[in-house]
Amino acid sequence: MKKKTEHQNGLSRTQTVWLAFACSMTMFGGLFVLTAPDASFNPLMVSSPSIEDDLRGQKFDAPERDWMNIVIHHSGLHFDDHVQIDRRHRESGLNGSGFHFVIGNGLGRLADGDVVATTRWSLQSPGAHIAITDDADAARVDRLNLESIGISLIGDGNDRAPTAEQMRALQTLVLELQGKYDIDDARVMLHSELSDVNSPGRFFPRAEFTQFLATQ
Repeated sequence: MKKKTEHQNGLSRTQTVWLAFACSMTMFGGLFVLTAPDASFNPLMVSSPSIEDDLRGQKFDAPERDWMNIVIHHSGLHFDDHVQIDRRHRESGLNGSGFHFVIGNGLGRLADGDVVATTRWSLQSPGAHIAITDDADAARVDRLNLESIGISLIGDGNDRAPTAEQMRALQTLVLELQGKYDIDDARVMLHSELSDVNSPGRFFPRAEFTQFLATQ
């Protein structure tokens, strides 16, 4: 009678053992889910205050702003990407990346020719990409940053030219922006033409790029 009463009022020893086993397996399963690698992980989806969308295959739907110029830069580092640029710019006191677009070379988080827009673009915020150098007119530079879309090619153009994929992506992006904002070829400029800097570098194919725009 005593044994029957224990079954009625509580768990048997066997039931207790199985319950403990089930709880341990549930905890192990939860730990596995939390630590297992995510096969669908995409570096473009890494959370960052400055990173917006991967624009491959997308059209621009940002609010209208009276953009008048396009300025082309390089990042200055071959092993680089939009995340690193954002961090460096924040460390220098900017509110995120100073560029509106970044084009990868395949040596960072971005594949060769990938285009990423920053939050500065999605918010249609003024650029912070044209440098104020010793011989520059600060007021003019401020105005240019207000009016200019900044595009950075990952890499060091003083060491070697952008990749073919980067140049194709740049051409496509510039043509899209020119058409949307009615920007003529004369207003597609290099950073070195506006400030005493060497960006996008001496190996940037300026003549070929200018010729390409003229034939479109």
